Amino acid sequence: MKNKRDDAVSRGIQAQAMLYDHNRKDAAQLYFLYDLALLAPSGPAVEVGVYRGGSVVTWAVAREGRGDLYAVDDWSLKNKPAQNRAAFVRNMGLYNIEIEIVDGKSWDVAYQVPDGLCFCFIDGDHSYYGIPRDVAIWPDKIAPGGIIAFHDYGVPNPFVVVKCIVDAWDRKYKWEHLGTTGSTIAFRKPVR
Repeated sequence: MKNKRDDAVSRGIQAQAMLYDHNRKDAAQLYFLYDLALLAPSGPAVEVGVYRGGSVVTWAVAREGRGDLYAVDDWSLKNKPAQNRAAFVRNMGLYNIEIEIVDGKSWDVAYQVPDGLCFCFIDGDHSYYGIPRDVAIWPDKIAPGGIIAFHDYGVPNPFVVVKCIVDAWDRKYKWEHLGTTGSTIAFRKPVR
């Protein structure tokens, strides 16, 4: 019989999570994301860049009954925006996940998500246009002891600059490094 963690990861795979390497059948990043969401203190949680919701349906299991959930995305930037947003809504309904959807560029709509976040997963615009804006806004919304994770860290693509932006932020703020699995890196905000 599967446990709750395995069930959560199965949800993510079925919902076609971008964190699942379908070529290698590798779910390590989904397990890591679930574990981070479970480790984070109780309180509100958000994902920035939800696409169709594959990663949300994974980590939301670890957050059940522990705070409000938020999904931030600008579906207009994606191919087939109406279908992708509909797929997200369908996936949330399929797994009975109550989540507030915030439409728009993450840096423009961040004010619609409360401060004091306990878990935050950033998987939005990975370019020089987007990730610096996300790094300038979302860590400040994290509660002491809260966790932030970034996807596509270290991806070998000249248009994906997550690693250089996150590394610069890390050198400046020195949050506790919680590990890296695949292209997902995570940090805990210090309790001062």
